[in-house]
Amino acid sequence: MTALVAYDDYDSIFFSRTRARAPVQRRLIVEAALAPPSEGTTTSAFSINRVPDWLQSVSDRMTDLIRLPVGWDGHDGKPVSFDTAVFAMQFLLEVLGPNGPTPQLVPLSYGGVQLEWHEKGIDLEIEVEVPNRLFVSFEDRQTGEAFEREFSTDYTD
Repeated sequence: MTALVAYDDYDSIFFSRTRARAPVQRRLIVEAALAPPSEGTTTSAFSINRVPDWLQSVSDRMTDLIRLPVGWDGHDGKPVSFDTAVFAMQFLLEVLGPNGPTPQLVPLSYGGVQLEWHEKGIDLEIEVEVPNRLFVSFEDRQTGEAFEREFSTDYTD
């Protein structure tokens, strides 16, 4: 199954499904990530009515990461899982906004992905282990403030 991007009168993106699987995984990642926000959500890429500046480069890189061969790291490294890639893209769309800084994407050997920003004395690394589970590491080298914390967005337990 694939997803198609369509535009409404306000040029915001919404999600629809079709019956055939597209060969281009980047399209799947971006379009699945661009699913409309759930009811009750107040902020997202949709509320800004424009595609973020960083979306194309990040989606291209994410596509490369899900296409990595097994053993890409010289050991048993797995490619980034499709579900993890989609979740990471959705997360970025929710938190970055249209002009947010472009993250660096680093594959993790077990199939996760790390999102990184190293700018203006700030180091922020967000490890997306699996969908709904994040490990965040933050350090401000100027003030010395730092923390590491695990977060979950899975509230089914």
